Amino acid sequence: MSSATCIAFVVLLRFAVDPAALRLTAESRAVNVAAGAGRVDDHEPRQQQNITTLPRFAAEIKHDAQWAPHVSRTAYHYCQHRLTFSNKHDFVPASTLMDAMFKNRPNVTIFVTGTNDGKELDLIFHKDWYRPRKAHVYGWEILTTTFEEATRKLQGHPELELNRAAVSESDGKLVNISGRGETAGIYEPGSHGFRFAHEQVPTIRWSSFANQKQISEVSYALIDVEGHEMSVIAGMDLQRLRHTFPVFQYELGGTWVDGRHAGNMTQADAAGYLTGLGYRIYLMGHTNYGVPVLSPVSPSIFKDARCVQERGRYYIQGNALAVLETAGEQMPWLAQVVDKMVANDAELP
Repeated sequence: MSSATCIAFVVLLRFAVDPAALRLTAESRAVNVAAGAGRVDDHEPRQQQNITTLPRFAAEIKHDAQWAPHVSRTAYHYCQHRLTFSNKHDFVPASTLMDAMFKNRPNVTIFVTGTNDGKELDLIFHKDWYRPRKAHVYGWEILTTTFEEATRKLQGHPELELNRAAVSESDGKLVNISGRGETAGIYEPGSHGFRFAHEQVPTIRWSSFANQKQISEVSYALIDVEGHEMSVIAGMDLQRLRHTFPVFQYELGGTWVDGRHAGNMTQADAAGYLTGLGYRIYLMGHTNYGVPVLSPVSPSIFKDARCVQERGRYYIQGNALAVLETAGEQMPWLAQVVDKMVANDAELP
């Protein structure tokens, strides 16, 4: 999925580094795109629970929330249905998840990297299940032209805050931008054909941003950063803050094997890291009839699947969804919607 498709995410996926105080620079602009609107308010306070009922309530939730075991599909299954899980096929399952979140949560907080020109976010805002009064949406875009276009296009949404910054593993570092439009990223120009954009942008860690905004849980997050997915994940500080990011998606695809990829972790390494932290990993897709599909996978499938390649380097296309195991146990509705889409995967011919 491209930067633009980060919408599919989010209405949204961090190595242990203590979150630093966010340093705002002249190059970093955060704007509320609603003209004259104030900043996005914090979550509405929850009603105080009766602590005498908590043990029984918790036990009931755990009992009711048992979801199906995570049984990984094979590399053959992926290769046979790879078009189902191809690039830009994440929107339908992401929309299904967000629909359930708006129906079952008092507030829904969304993080999105790579808002591009805002057209996909605009599609989300026009879904019949979207409720602006329940939503807090934070978006990031790096390129000046697309940031300004998104700002114009998304006016009238006080629940949305757009930030011109690069989500990464550090705070306040000025980095170069290469590419243009939805292919823009903070990778180096080179043989992959993308040139220096003659712009710089400051970096920000999601862990720092969540701390500054006092956000205890991001309902859904989407990572679409043209090869720097692991940098974003590092900046989420999941070893400490996995419960802050219980559900997120991140882009797969060829940027993991070409010159845009940051670091030396493979797709299998990323899946292994996340499963080690207690996340379930799924490939996101939909059928030709628009049926949402989640395919459960293990880290080994990213090594074994040998049907999509670039210059002899194999990879899996599309987007991956990470769902924290304990989140499914604590939110029965989440387990149910995930299991339904996994059942759709099992029915693929």
